[in-house]
Amino acid sequence: ADLAAVGTVADVMQLLGENRTIIRVGLNHLKKTRRRGLYALMVEAGTLNRSINSTTVGYCLSPRLNAAGRMGQAAMAVELILTENTHQAEGMAHDLCELNRQRQAVELEVYNQCLAMLAGRKQYDCLVLADRSWHQGVVGIVASRLSEKYACPSFMIHLSGGTGKGSCRSWGGFNLFAALESCSDLLLGFGGHELAAGFTIEEANIPAFRERMNDYA
Repeated sequence: ADLAAVGTVADVMQLLGENRTIIRVGLNHLKKTRRRGLYALMVEAGTLNRSINSTTVGYCLSPRLNAAGRMGQAAMAVELILTENTHQAEGMAHDLCELNRQRQAVELEVYNQCLAMLAGRKQYDCLVLADRSWHQGVVGIVASRLSEKYACPSFMIHLSGGTGKGSCRSWGGFNLFAALESCSDLLLGFGGHELAAGFTIEEANIPAFRERMNDYA
């Protein structure tokens, strides 16, 4: 239940129905967790003496767990969750927090590049941005920040070898999955849900995708 709660919050799911029940039950288990890795992470993140709620998970725990995968070291998060060695758990929790700080620095750099690209306009129907230099692991977080700043859905695409891997975040009830479905003929693949999703696309199709997504928005 504790892992299901962390995963549900981390995946930006709506806190309604069964999701709300999973999170309520899971948070109660998290407060008294016997998982040495999660306990060590809460100590390292400074959340142990605070109220453990969905905000704590969403802004303190899941970003540190996600940092491992975002920075290409996903196994570290798995090992943290599975370890039964207290000393090892403490060391990995410290390393994850350091990795998260590195992720924040990379994220800020990409975010500032996006702001420079968007300079000159204050309002958009939706954002579709692409670049080769961006770190694939942070484009989803940057998309979230852009959606909040510009109050519109955001699509961030990391380009490599003629194709792009995209992450997108919703705004104002915009259904991302339905939007991607409407453009499926331009995509190599897509998945996710209405609030957060991912897709792959040929670089040559991005201008048409941008135009159609703006019309859809």
